[in-house]
Amino acid sequence: MEGEMVMERSKFDNLLYLRRLNREMNSRKSAVKKSKKRSRVKSGNFHVYVRGFESRRVFVDDEDHMMFLVIVNEVLKETNFIIYSYIIMVNHFHLLIETNDLPAVMGQIMFRYSLWYKRKHPAVVKVFETPYGSSPIYNPVRFKDCFLYILSNAKRARMCEKHEDFFWSSANQYFAKRSHLLDSYIEVNKSYALQEYSSEEAFNLDVNTYKPFRKDGKRTLRCYVSDSYVADFFKRLVNNKDVRILDNAEIVYIIKSLRYDCSATYPQIRAHINKSLNYIRKVLATP
Repeated sequence: MEGEMVMERSKFDNLLYLRRLNREMNSRKSAVKKSKKRSRVKSGNFHVYVRGFESRRVFVDDEDHMMFLVIVNEVLKETNFIIYSYIIMVNHFHLLIETNDLPAVMGQIMFRYSLWYKRKHPAVVKVFETPYGSSPIYNPVRFKDCFLYILSNAKRARMCEKHEDFFWSSANQYFAKRSHLLDSYIEVNKSYALQEYSSEEAFNLDVNTYKPFRKDGKRTLRCYVSDSYVADFFKRLVNNKDVRILDNAEIVYIIKSLRYDCSATYPQIRAHINKSLNYIRKVLATP
């Protein structure tokens, strides 16, 4: 009887030890997760960029564009941030702002527009990709590069021949002789543009000829290709085969060929390959 009690006690001790060990392992895992959590700078100048969920279209018509600007202006007045430039594309937007609380500003903008968009399109579950992207700006050279990058976005995407032809950006507000129509929706700080450029012609020339920098400091040479060109390139790759019967190695080869040999964008690749954007990113991240 006494031996049995000793055996039961040893089992109980082992059980307590295993539970304590399990607790310690869980606490270590949570500590690692917390250490990997991204810390974001809250105050200063920022280039902010937000894309629609799975790169879907989030600005369908003029009403969507106008409501987005109204919402940004509301948050601007409530939080007292400064907006130097912006552009609203089909499935994403860019902002160049100065603020003391970036998470609060972007949280309100994304939350309010998401509410508006979901009411208008009840079938939509998620509007924006999260978290939003932001790059702090610490020097004048970087500030000017971001300023021109944002305003030239539509021209570089071949949505217009000259940046002046694209309506939904702050570019046409800086040198307008009369009050621009967009001034009634959003208050843009024009001081930087007016100090940096002596005339509208010099400003337009700089934006229209702008090419973004790569991380190595050189100008990027990437060109944007049409959907029809990508479709023709894809047909040559698959050679009349059914995509559904291709194995994983063939799909990986096609994705990399479309990206590196054809310069196709992620949404263009996704249109031909029945894979998610996250899968495509993972494939392209591997050597």
